[in-house]
Amino acid sequence: MAQVALVVAVLLFVVYIYSQFSYSRKRLPPGPPPIPLLGNIHQLPAKYQEKTFAQWGQTYGDIIYARFFTRSTVVLNSVQSARDLLDKRSAKYSGRPHSVLQEELYGWDRFIVYLDYGDLWRKHRRWIHASFSDRNTLLSWQAIQRREVAVLLSSLIASPSDLETHIKRYTSALIMETVYGHTVRSADDEYVHIMNEAMTRSVEGEGASASLVDFIPILKYIPAWMPGAHFKRNAIEVRAIVRDAWSRPYNMVKKRLASGTAKPSVVASLIETSSREGTLEQDEYDIMATGSALYGRKYEFYSKVLTMSRDKDIYPEPEVFRPERYMNIDPAAAEYADPLSYTFGFVTSTSRPCAVIA
Repeated sequence: MAQVALVVAVLLFVVYIYSQFSYSRKRLPPGPPPIPLLGNIHQLPAKYQEKTFAQWGQTYGDIIYARFFTRSTVVLNSVQSARDLLDKRSAKYSGRPHSVLQEELYGWDRFIVYLDYGDLWRKHRRWIHASFSDRNTLLSWQAIQRREVAVLLSSLIASPSDLETHIKRYTSALIMETVYGHTVRSADDEYVHIMNEAMTRSVEGEGASASLVDFIPILKYIPAWMPGAHFKRNAIEVRAIVRDAWSRPYNMVKKRLASGTAKPSVVASLIETSSREGTLEQDEYDIMATGSALYGRKYEFYSKVLTMSRDKDIYPEPEVFRPERYMNIDPAAAEYADPLSYTFGFVTSTSRPCAVIA
């Protein structure tokens, strides 16, 4: 009798789970049928997932539901559906998914890219916006920009084949000085090196096995010594590098402020403001994160500059440096331009990014 009762209980439990899944599934957008435990992860390739999403879109429509292990995902397959949900109804649908790998294991927990909308996100956004909206600050940076442009052009003339290296050094130097007040004097600058290493190791660590922890969060508790836990051992190394990248340039600015030798910079301004308000102790970690976030923008800037310089529609032989391309600018216009009188950004035209000044 007890065995019959157990079998009936198991059957009732299975029916209940199935009915709950079927009921909740009816309220979700259409999508590929999942399998138990795995969901749809077995249908997702390691690379070029967007191609699979596009194929699903042809079958299921612009809004698709899929489940990857325990993570429910809605895929938007058209610009219109993205605008309808993320723009027109942004208060309801905007947000950022939590990354166990990057935030908890690698230590990017206060990085604004991963912050969900809330008081902390608004605090970081306010700091960044204030840093780049002051007229006097922007004007003071023009001297830095002119100096670094001169260094860049001199380097390009001396070794034009090293275009990528020179642009990387140029973007790093600009951002290190404006954010930390630190002048980059060599290609192996210690602060540039540690920041680049933190960014690079964090991206390189996002392999298929490591990314599983975002879909199965319980994997973060696996001991690093266990066989197959390479992602955990790597995470320990990356976390130490990330902490070093956040703290070393910050402590450099703090020490220079104490000795009176600090140059004007974003981080110096945030430290001084928090010190006056008596909140430095609680703001310190967030200031470190803000400085790192601003340095991280160099990768977007670098990629766009490099792409524009290699536009074959504008420059024949784009891989060859030709000084005359940069010699038709009126120096007077650049000298006296009001940095707040124009907007600079990038838009996409066909397959290439284009600079826009308005």
